[in-house]
Amino acid sequence: MNCTYCSTPVPDGAVFCHQCGSLVYDSEGQAAMSASLTDSGVRNLTTLLREDIKDEFEIIRQIGRGGMAVVFLAREIHLDRHVAIKVLPPELTFGQGIERFKREAKTSASLDHPNIIPIHRVASGGLIFWYTMKFVEGKSLEQVLRETQSMALREVTHILRPVADALQYAHERQVIHRDIKPANVMVDTKGRVMVTDFGIARALGERTLTSSGVPVGTPHYMSPEQATGLPVSPASDQYSLGVMAYRMLCGQVPFDGTSAVDILHKQCTLPPPPLNVLRPSLPDHVYQAIDKSLAKNPGDRFSSVTAFVEALRRHTSELRGWESAFYSSFEGRYGTPGTPRLKSRRTVRRLLRRLAVGLGVAVLVVAAGFGAWQLVLGRNVADSEAGAGGDLSGRTAPTDTVADSLVQEATPMIANLALADLPDGAVVRVDGVVATGTELELEPGQHTISIEATGYETITDRLTLAAGERLRYPFRAREIRQQPTEPRPLAPPPEPEPGFLRISARPWANVLMNGRFVEQVTARLDTVAPGEYNLRFERPGFISVDTTVTVQSGQLTAILIRLTQGTP
Repeated sequence: MNCTYCSTPVPDGAVFCHQCGSLVYDSEGQAAMSASLTDSGVRNLTTLLREDIKDEFEIIRQIGRGGMAVVFLAREIHLDRHVAIKVLPPELTFGQGIERFKREAKTSASLDHPNIIPIHRVASGGLIFWYTMKFVEGKSLEQVLRETQSMALREVTHILRPVADALQYAHERQVIHRDIKPANVMVDTKGRVMVTDFGIARALGERTLTSSGVPVGTPHYMSPEQATGLPVSPASDQYSLGVMAYRMLCGQVPFDGTSAVDILHKQCTLPPPPLNVLRPSLPDHVYQAIDKSLAKNPGDRFSSVTAFVEALRRHTSELRGWESAFYSSFEGRYGTPGTPRLKSRRTVRRLLRRLAVGLGVAVLVVAAGFGAWQLVLGRNVADSEAGAGGDLSGRTAPTDTVADSLVQEATPMIANLALADLPDGAVVRVDGVVATGTELELEPGQHTISIEATGYETITDRLTLAAGERLRYPFRAREIRQQPTEPRPLAPPPEPEPGFLRISARPWANVLMNGRFVEQVTARLDTVAPGEYNLRFERPGFISVDTTVTVQSGQLTAILIRLTQGTP
């Protein structure tokens, strides 16, 4: 057979193409996927979807095609709201594809975080599987990077912080994304940042379809341990986030190549090109943080994704001078991602207030001197006019309107919220976004405050703050008494890890496995228990073939049978 990607003939039993290095063990499935995602294939998929959703949704248009699904914009008729519908093509509703798709929906639906796109509903028809999720109107970070190439450090940290918050939330619930890349980060029209596509996310300790050691992910953003099929951890997502930050800062990924194998080899063996050469003049702590996040050994990286982003943000909030005010140009393009302005303009406001107060004092001093001079001059004039019999009753003292306006302008335009008595490890969210520290500067108006702490009930309050107000907010949650836990029963011994059996017949044949008819196939990939299997290949007009294969745990076993014409 030929490689799907470069059409080079592939030797029987080969897992990688010898020309381009692409995975070819599932080339028939890849070819079916490519055929299903052509324009005619999408039209057929749209017809099947319309038959399945009937009067519940109205399809508006297609908004994306991914590696294993097509996404449509639709209107949910009963609730009159726009949603995105993700659909798995019929050609992929077999083998690993459908199980991975179901797991994507289940995993995404279990994560409730303001920076994770929520799942509304999961459903399946006769030939297709689909689910609906919140429609985010905006651009992916991939689209933004294609337009801007690279970003300022402040822009990078403003986008990475909500992404890290979302990943940290998932990691605390034992879920790893495993495919962090700009295409899976959305920036909506209001500047909010959201993470999507937990399609290959993996719950820690869960046995998955990829446990055989076959790498799953995007090669340019894949960690070394993921590339080699080793167990993944939150540090794997951190590595991908570090690659994304590297590209946002300098406009290119650390490693590129002519094939997936070439890229993965570099991820595992080579150090990334020095960022200080590609993007000089950044603070030293930025280069150090990027290098640490891209360490080959997971144990040498930061303790968490949020610790990595905080290391990038170090000193960023301490910028001085008028240049810090111009970052607002980014807000005009994309908004202020993922933060309720807790610190986004703090430095600018402080500078403006100090400048206004300084100018106000200077004007008052000048005005006082001018008033004293006028007083002396007025007395002299009054004396001369009094000597001439003049009337001074209609005169009024001058007012300093300029100084009054400057003093008024210097009035604080923010409110301060002081959090007190917080227990260790408490997580504070303001308007749904995680806040750091106990002294928060907020814009005047209403804010939703929630505090979560282990062993305490969650607090959720809605506060209204006035400009210049300082409010002390003590933690007063009720402690949850821990119930005595019963000893857990001993876990049963782990089941042996399954293996993979790939059956190919040239030409097609009816396949019997251990005497049981499987199906009429040209190629088939199954997940089977380890052991020995008797296979028989039959086709009218051809000589039948009997053979025996042994499948080992976690290994891929491939067999190709070529039938010859003749009497069975």
